Amino acid sequence: MFWSNDWFLRRPYYCGMPRRKLSRPSSELRPKRAPTAANQQTFFFRLGKRVRELRRECGHSQEDMIASGFSARHWQQIEAGRPITVTTLLRICAIFDVSAEGLVRGLDKGIY
Repeated sequence: MFWSNDWFLRRPYYCGMPRRKLSRPSSELRPKRAPTAANQQTFFFRLGKRVRELRRECGHSQEDMIASGFSARHWQQIEAGRPITVTTLLRICAIFDVSAEGLVRGLDKGIY
């Protein structure tokens, strides 16, 4: 007799435990859709613009940011509006001695 690898799936009981019927309809088991997200591209573009302005106000060049632990390419991407992590946001705040709230305040206008 030939035994396939999925013989246990065809049996009515798996490991001696009966299969339970679902108490809810399958439509309720599907995860709910997340609400429409904010326009992240616009938010990060505005954040990059604000970071660039802040850097210029402090009199730093992009190359000066290398001394702060960023690569020149990463800093260019930040200023171009590439999405960043919270860790990167906090590092930027530490460099320019601003709060995270102050850095991102008002960037979300009109993106919802």
